[in-house]
Formats: sequence, structure tokens, C-alpha cells
Amino acid sequence: MHADQLKLLLRSRAEALAPDTAVLDRALARCARMNLRQSAASGRQGTSTLATLPSQPSAVAAITPASGTAIAGTAATIVSQPPTPGHTPQAAVQSVTVQSLATAATASERLPHGQLVPGTIIAGYRIEGLLGKGGMGSVYRATQLSMNRPIAFKVLSPRFADDPTFVGRFRREARAAGRLHHPNLVTVHDSGEADGLVFFSMELVEGRSLKAVLKERGSLPADEALRLARQALDALAYAHGKGVVHRDIKPDNLMLTANGQLKIADLGLSRIDEGKDAGSSDLFQTSAGSFMGTPHYMAPEQGRDAHTADQRSDLYALGATLYHLVCGRPPFNGTTPMEVLIAAQSQPLAWPPETPLPAPARDFISRLLEKDPAQRPQDAQTALNSLDRLLTPREVPQQPAPRRSWRRRLASVAAIVVSVLLILGVFAYVAEKGRQRTWEETLATAQSDAGDKRFAEALDRLHRARMQMRDGSPRATACDGAVTAISRAWDAWALPQVVSVERSVREHLAAGRHGEALASLRKVPESWRSPEADRRLEALQREWEESAARDPERKPEAKGLLDELHDRRTEIWRKARVEPPEALQLRGGAAIFTGSGSGRLPPPVMGNLGLTTLRLLWRGTPQPGAQWRIEVGGAAFVLRGDGASLGGTPVPRGDDGSYAIGVLRGPNGLALLARGRDGPITLPLPPGEPLMTWTLGACEVEAVLGGRGQRGGPGPR
Repeated sequence: MHADQLKLLLRSRAEALAPDTAVLDRALARCARMNLRQSAASGRQGTSTLATLPSQPSAVAAITPASGTAIAGTAATIVSQPPTPGHTPQAAVQSVTVQSLATAATASERLPHGQLVPGTIIAGYRIEGLLGKGGMGSVYRATQLSMNRPIAFKVLSPRFADDPTFVGRFRREARAAGRLHHPNLVTVHDSGEADGLVFFSMELVEGRSLKAVLKERGSLPADEALRLARQALDALAYAHGKGVVHRDIKPDNLMLTANGQLKIADLGLSRIDEGKDAGSSDLFQTSAGSFMGTPHYMAPEQGRDAHTADQRSDLYALGATLYHLVCGRPPFNGTTPMEVLIAAQSQPLAWPPETPLPAPARDFISRLLEKDPAQRPQDAQTALNSLDRLLTPREVPQQPAPRRSWRRRLASVAAIVVSVLLILGVFAYVAEKGRQRTWEETLATAQSDAGDKRFAEALDRLHRARMQMRDGSPRATACDGAVTAISRAWDAWALPQVVSVERSVREHLAAGRHGEALASLRKVPESWRSPEADRRLEALQREWEESAARDPERKPEAKGLLDELHDRRTEIWRKARVEPPEALQLRGGAAIFTGSGSGRLPPPVMGNLGLTTLRLLWRGTPQPGAQWRIEVGGAAFVLRGDGASLGGTPVPRGDDGSYAIGVLRGPNGLALLARGRDGPITLPLPPGEPLMTWTLGACEVEAVLGGRGQRGGPGPR
């Protein structure tokens, strides 16, 4: 199908679908370009002719509605009738126009001549904006749609794209550059031709050129400039090894990323630019043949004839760039490009007196700038080796000296340690946040339980949480404060009710009704056994025991009840597994520990939910080193001759000379409790059976089980 027929068919379809005007304009513009290429390929006049007004030589035409009227302000026309032989179509004869190339921009919105409009899509690349323009064409920031990655998109000037010889060489050079992969080379991704444009895409370097760095800073310290030159030499050694010569090394083509990495741009492409534009400041022509490059950095032999340039010319250009970096100006200057070239070929190299450059660095740059290529390093690898010998050992990455190797290993180890510490710090921060959140939730739940008069449940939650806390930490301090506050609230609620029980029990004892007194004690609900109430109930029970023991013959009922209580306690202690067995004796319901031994705490002491009080009393005078202890995984209650401690915190002695501890069975395990000088002491026990061990010498330890409830407070008082 001919282009004109295709355009008519496209218009009819478009009118039927009623698409957006911008979409229609882009489609028609593509048809116009296709017709232009067909006409150029056939070398003859087709059935339609493209005519362009002089004011806008690069604009592309599209078709207007069937009326054939021209749109005002347009720059190009398409004549819909075949021209007569020898007749030049006129712009006003049945002409139709477009508003833009691949966009819906109006005449007032057009960008400068030859510049692509952002949003244009070419061969799978979307143009985002112009980065810069040069003698060969323009470079755009673009997005490769198939990979969704940003790239640099270079479009050749139409004067190059129309030259088949140039386009062929361009494609060969682009393919050669595309095979190079080095961290200090800008990678070429793709090249091709689409919509009449010859292009190539390459890596987009997020940084700036050394030209911009020089403009900002004027010059660089010698060490910094040499380190940058080393990266460039490493890349040139790789490229030269692949047979590719750059031929246009200069600050403009050396890109510096934010992390200090240098990248050489336009490798393998600048050699193509052979003087097509006589007006370009970077392109020159001599009678000896074509040459390209920038005169301030061009080797003398390259200025005479570009075809004689080889890898040593790149070394000269790098030397001129390095000179500019450290001195703040190029090595040779002139009022015209030709004067610069003549100065480079004939004048000796001079160094500014104000430049503080070490002699070895000056000698290295001078060798690169030798006018005779034979006097320069013969390849980039040789120059790289010389530079490595010049740099301090700390800066040379190849074949490090032993001292540097030790330092680098130490630096690597330090970096690893710092990285590990940072990672651990992040984990610790996250874990700390999680623990803090868990504690806040536990505290809120405990306070809610206390508000509903479920004091035992609230304290049990806090005891479990305290197990996970480090002593002295802010959360541990807050938890201990919450335990104290809830214990006092429980006391304030329970004590008024226990007072009535005390009155009733004492009335029964005064009347000799020991059975009724014991029944009153046993009827006390577990919810009344607050810390202080539990202490008073224990004291009341001891009153009952003492009263029953004073007159057993006169009160056989009381004797029977007392014997029943002793028998129950004796049966509990019989379940303790002790080695040797004779190290534990049972007397009147109390356990008497003698000599040395070990055993498991009786299971009933750790039975159902609740608190069992254990009172310990020295019988005899303990010798130094004598001790009795309960321990699970390092958490221990220790009784010594000079006192007792729970988890390292001192436990005060009671008025009767005994030390009281509580064994609390909660939903999540055991905890040992005691009354400290500054408040309750809680020692959560890790999983496992509590182990009793003792070394007593000639004295004994008496252990008496106190009152027991189904739910207990924070410890005996």
C-alpha cells in the first residue's frame, strides 16, 4: 500500500474511533516521515512531495482535514496532487500541515531546531529531557522502556545521518564499544536507526564531568588528580587491549560519580567525528588529512593527521588533562585552534611557578606530554605501572607492600567489625522497641486486672514480665514500682475483711473452740490473701497452733487438729528426693536439714497455682562457710550464717529469727519471692526443678511450710 493510501485509510479509521488529537497528529507525522524516506530511497518523485519552508528546515509535515487548507504558522507542507514535470510544488497549493513531530505541541510550544520533545518515544526509548549538545548531535536523558532504566540517548545530527559511509562506520564503532565492559568506561547499550534518526544509547552517569569540577574548583591537589588519572589509565589499558583507541580524551569526556569513580565517555565514537562541521570548535580540517579531537589536549601527530593517531595519542591527551587538573590551565594555549596545535608541536612544556607539584609527579606528566610518541610510555599499562610506583603504598591497589597489606587487612577487619556492630545495633534497637511495646501492653493489662479486683492475676503477669528484665534497667524499676502499687492496692482492699476474720478466730480461741477457729481460717477466700493480709493470717494460724499446743490434754480436739496439720506437712516433706536420706529429718511437721546433701524441692510445694511460704531458721551456731540454698540455672536463694539473699539482694530476718521466702506457681512457671528492705523481691526461675543443696557442718536448718493459697501475692511479709 502506498503512503498516500495509508494516510487516507489511517485518517478514516481515526475519525471513526475519534481518538485524541495528539494521538492522531503523531500517527500522521509518522506517515509523513515514511513517505519522505520512500522518496529519498527511490531517487525519483513519488505521488506526493514534501516541501519545507526555509524558516523551519527540520520540521515534519502531517495532513490536515480533507478541506486541504493549511494551518497557519506551520513550517512544512505535503502536496496531495502529483506534481507536473518540471513544476515545483508550492506551499500554498492544497497543502496540509502538522503541529509537531510525535507530540501535540503547538507552533508556540516547539523546541529549538533539531531538539526532541520530552515524551517522544523512539525505538523503545522515551525522551525525558536534553542533557547537552555537541558537534555530532544531542544527548538526551531517556528511559529504556523494556528495562525501565534511565539511559543517555545520543542522536546524531542529520548531516551525519544522511552519509551512508559515516553511518556504516558509526555502527561498526558502536558495536566495538558495546563489547567493552569496564567499571571506568561508560557502557554503550544499543545503537540503531528509527524514524530517520541515527542514535545510540549508553549508561547514564549520575555525576559531573571533570570540566565542571575544574570550573568550580580551578585545580585539584596532585594526589587527587593522580588517583583519577590512575582510573583513566586502567580503563584505557583495557580498551587498548581490545583494539579501541579513544582519540578524544579531555575533561569533558571524563565523568566523576558521587562516590569518586571516574568513567570515560564516548569511547570508540569520537573518532568518527571527522570535520563534518567546519564551524564546530572541536572539529578541524588540515591539508594533511582529516583529524578530530580538541586542540588543547590533542597529540601533535594527531593534529597533523588523525589517521596516524594510536594509543600513545590517548596517553598524551590524558597527560594534557592531568596537567590541566593540577595547574588549572591546559599545557598550551592560543587565540585560535591552529595556534594551539602549533604551540603543542613546537613550544617546550612549561610549568607555572605557583603550582606546588612534587618532582616525581611532574616527571610523570612530562613523559606523557612528550612531542615524539616514541618518547612516551608505549602503552597504557606501562604508564599505569609507572604511576603505581609513584603513588604512596596506601594508594596502590596492585602488588601491595607488606606494610600496606597489613594496614589494609586491619582496615578490612575494622570495616567488618563496624558493619557487624551496626547490624547488631539495628537488631538491638528493633528488639528494644519490641520489648518496650510488650512491657507497655503487660502493664496496661495488669492495671486492668487490678481495677477488676483480680490482684493475684495482675501480680503474676508482672512477675513473669520481670523475669525478662535486666536488674536496674528502667523497665525493671517501673515493674517493681507497679508490683508495689498493686500490692498496696490489694492490701487496702483485703485488710478490712481480714480484720473481721482475726476477731472471730481470737474469740473462738479464747473460748477454747479450736475447731471453729480453724474453720474460720480455712474459709478465708483466696482473693483476700493480699501480701499484708497473708502475713496476718499466717500469724493468726501460728496463734492457733500455739494455743492448741499449750493444753493438749484438756483440748483433745485441738490436739487432733494440730496433729492433722503436722501430718500434712510431714507428708509433703516425705516427697522430697534427698541424698543422702539421713540428711533430712522430720519432726513435728518441720524439715530438719543436717550435714551435707542435696535434693529436689517437694512437688506439692510447687503444685497448683498459688503461693507456699517457707520459713528457714538456724538451729545452732552456723560455722563460716555453712549455707543452705535453692537454685535453678544460677537463680538462687542462699541462706548463710550472716544472713540471706535472693538473687543477690539481701533478705531481712523476721522478728522470730527466721527467713521467709515464697514459692509462687504462676501460669508460666515458678518464681521465688521475699520481702526486702525496700520492697518486695522477685526472682523468676528458669525452666527446671529447683534444687536444694546444703553444707551445714555441726548446725542444722529447720524449714517449716507456712500458709498456702491458690493464688498468692508477691511474697511473704
